[in-house]
Amino acid sequence: NGYVLNGSKTFITNGQHDNLIIVVAKTDANAGAKGVSLMVLETEDATGFRRGRKLKKLGLDSADTSELFFEDVKLPAESLLGGDEGQGFIQLMSDLPRERLIVAVHAQAMLERARAAGITTLLAIGTGPGPEKLDSALPFAEKHDWIYATVGIHPHEAKEVTRQHLDELARLSKHAKVIAWGEIGLDYFYYHSPRETQHRVFREQMALAAQERLPIIIHCRDAWSDCMNMLEEHWKPTGIGGILHCFSSSLEDARRGIEMGFLISFAGNSTYPKAQNLRDVAKALPLEKILIETDSPYLAPQAYRGKRNEPAYVAEVARMLASVRDLSADEIAAATSENFRRLFRLPRRQKSTAAESRT
Repeated sequence: NGYVLNGSKTFITNGQHDNLIIVVAKTDANAGAKGVSLMVLETEDATGFRRGRKLKKLGLDSADTSELFFEDVKLPAESLLGGDEGQGFIQLMSDLPRERLIVAVHAQAMLERARAAGITTLLAIGTGPGPEKLDSALPFAEKHDWIYATVGIHPHEAKEVTRQHLDELARLSKHAKVIAWGEIGLDYFYYHSPRETQHRVFREQMALAAQERLPIIIHCRDAWSDCMNMLEEHWKPTGIGGILHCFSSSLEDARRGIEMGFLISFAGNSTYPKAQNLRDVAKALPLEKILIETDSPYLAPQAYRGKRNEPAYVAEVARMLASVRDLSADEIAAATSENFRRLFRLPRRQKSTAAESRT
């Protein structure tokens, strides 16, 4: 997610140790803990990083950090302190089944920035790193009354899905803080899973979401014709609706989605100079059919482009929408927040100057 230098993986902290990001990955699949590198950077703001010291020299202790939430594992911060240069932590990461970057975020500082930006409700997308970690959003939702969660398997991981994974999703979907199923859908851009497999897993998840009467959140990239056809066949008859997340298609597809009960959600990419087509769609649609989001940690808005995206930045998307519709950002916030609560049948909160956000 941006902090990878010649195979080195990064641990980021500020001087007070209240905003931690830890990135650990295998550099040699057969080398176990010895095949994993760990580096530390320190910063006092979000603009310039300087090379820092290794973990054991930072002087961290369990009193400095609260519990950390990891994409692939949840463990107390003191687990970072075991062994030389955190080898206990590295070994734990090495034992995970997927060869991938493992990113851990000390969430409290990020959530405080979201609250400061006026975010009153947040929907954390629970697809996580793949089907082996289906409850990745639930720890946040359980800890904070203003955060809700989704469950689902992204089309990238469709080829990994088993019946057991689907059964686990069905179980998790009954959790009181789970209000939607997703991201699910089709992605022909990266083609991480065969099309036929993506189609099957998409159908299976729509059927499970329908059983729980949960709206679905759609990921679609370079697959709009197939995706919309499948939604019309398998989802429209349920009357449940959902969200076309990080919308990137045409006004025609947006209107087609609205006819099926979907809200159209615009993300940080709608602020990019070359995204006039998305701004035109955002201007043309009924305001009561629009949402705003971040798609964190990706697609940071133009004002923060090149940085890791986060929920607070949804205010930039609200400003874009306000500009193209000749409204104030507060009016956009109020309207999109109401749209969000209406879709998910959530009670109204006090008037806010920022809209509800997907992460």
